[in-house]
Amino acid sequence: MPTSLHVLRTFVAATLLVMRPGMGADVQSATDDVELDEVIITGERPGPAMWQVSKGAHTLWIMGTLSPLPANMTWRSRQAEQVIARSGEILRASTTRADLGGTLTILRHARALLRLRHNADGSTLHQTLPPDVHARWLAAYLRWFGEDPDPEDRTRPMFAGEDLYSQALARSGLSQRSLVWDTAQRVAGEHKVRIRQREFEVEITDVKGLISDIAAIPRDQDVACLVATLDFIDSELPQMKRRAVAWTVGDIEALRALPPENARKSCYQDVMRGSQLREMAEQQGAAIRQDWSGIVDWLLLTQETSFTTLPMQQLLDPAGPLANLRAKGYTVVEPL
Repeated sequence: MPTSLHVLRTFVAATLLVMRPGMGADVQSATDDVELDEVIITGERPGPAMWQVSKGAHTLWIMGTLSPLPANMTWRSRQAEQVIARSGEILRASTTRADLGGTLTILRHARALLRLRHNADGSTLHQTLPPDVHARWLAAYLRWFGEDPDPEDRTRPMFAGEDLYSQALARSGLSQRSLVWDTAQRVAGEHKVRIRQREFEVEITDVKGLISDIAAIPRDQDVACLVATLDFIDSELPQMKRRAVAWTVGDIEALRALPPENARKSCYQDVMRGSQLREMAEQQGAAIRQDWSGIVDWLLLTQETSFTTLPMQQLLDPAGPLANLRAKGYTVVEPL
């Protein structure tokens, strides 16, 4: 169930897509305090046990998902595969697609989109950043890319941060691939189990205005976004690694013990305030949550066995979706 911020990012990401450049060993303990420079976990891993939500003889099994996860592992839970194989239906998370008016609209604005990635005044990243921020970014760049940056790089700070974050994940042995659903979709196909997935489409009527909003981000906010990304990498990447290891070995207690995930600050939040996107995103997020709840009610009414996933953080949240299901009278059994 995406949040309104997630939906907002989806809209913006769809708009900016055309300008982005192309770019084991067993674990003894999931809670070791040693620095994990790279998560190296290979082979098949089951992840944690599943939650059960029941009404009478009907049971919905919920797999807790996590992102990022170790890049070189394969998720395979024989229990989950058996559940999927005998399910009447499985539920995949809804998606949101931004309708930007078609290919012709994107081509019409392609040049403006491409310009968004670079400093409008032609300055280099070195010239744009304050000395202390540049020194910090340079050290991070050297660590994660392993080479000196291009001195003529004119990338805007906010996009330099995005590039650095992606590289930090990759060099840490982490991937944002949908490992659980890669397997779930295959198993469902083999057993001819229906996959229900809702797609919501939102029309962006003012692409030009959206581009103008992003282009008008003040330089200080642009730099602040890069700083926020550097802060996020420093503070959250070690926790991401520990969560990834704990999820892989099925250690729910370790996941409960780790600090809650901090949402990554969106560089577009302030810019989108008051724009067409923010209101649309909030409305869409509420609609998706309501839609998910209704589908779950239907599954528990009509299917003896069904399967879905939710982000692990939502499942561990005392006030999250499981609390709402309990309030409806469903029996919720948590894994040990």
